[in-house]
Amino acid sequence: WKKFFLSMHSTAALLRPYYYRSLRILCFLYFIILHSILITLGSGIDFSHTVVAASVGMFLGTLSFIPMGLGSRDISIDGILILYGVQPEIAELSVILLRSLTLILLSVTSICYLLVITLKKSNKIDLIS
Repeated sequence: WKKFFLSMHSTAALLRPYYYRSLRILCFLYFIILHSILITLGSGIDFSHTVVAASVGMFLGTLSFIPMGLGSRDISIDGILILYGVQPEIAELSVILLRSLTLILLSVTSICYLLVITLKKSNKIDLIS
């Protein structure tokens, strides 16, 4: 029961308004990155279609219960972009670039967070709490 209570406490912490705001900002950045990639590759897709493709892809990736939606999110975004009229080569390349950028961004952020936590535990830095 203790593990269940701790996991419920962690879940409750994620439901705070601050985390909602951060999540909205991250999702918006995700949409902007995908749209920038598509525009750079020469696709004339509308931003609203990019948002729909990315949102449905993220939802289906989460629904598949595969960590990070590997494969299911990518295929979903790719298929929806093709349905919106993006050339298949551009859609596939944009999804590959998007996945690469998000993995690099996630890795760098995680390493920085790990370093901060490690230094904080060893009392080498003092963070404002």
